[in-house]
Amino acid sequence: MAEALLAGADSILLNRFMPGGRGLQHRDYELNREQLTEMLDTAEEVLRTANRFGYVDTELSHCVTEPAKCEHLAVGTQCSAAVGFFVIDPSGYIRVCNHSEHRLLHWRELDRVVEHPYWKRFTAKSFLPSSCLGCEHSFRCDDGCREAAHIVGGKLESLDPLLV
Repeated sequence: MAEALLAGADSILLNRFMPGGRGLQHRDYELNREQLTEMLDTAEEVLRTANRFGYVDTELSHCVTEPAKCEHLAVGTQCSAAVGFFVIDPSGYIRVCNHSEHRLLHWRELDRVVEHPYWKRFTAKSFLPSSCLGCEHSFRCDDGCREAAHIVGGKLESLDPLLV
């Protein structure tokens, strides 16, 4: 990170390894909670020292990190899939996000996507794991990446792999 900043980058985008597709064969690349915390702490320190800012690309659970302690690193805790963005894959099919394996409709049917049951799960935020219900952060936390949870756990209500 420091090298990128010294070379002139004005911000940093951090990504964590996400299981899915062929990535399921390489789950050993996934960070555990301790490694993720170390990554975030290191990034915050580097960014603070350089007086720059950065972003974590995939939302994280409040159970994994404390976004409030990050002053230079923006960490989201709510899923933006189907709410803030969506993806059209190379074949022209709409997906709720780039991590999703679920093709909803072809882009030519875009006007009907809001009726799709899978799309509605995201817009209604009806996907929290049962262990999150009643949590003081549940109104501003979606327990990490819902699609990573779905891919690894088999359903949207599964825990983010970082919490398993």
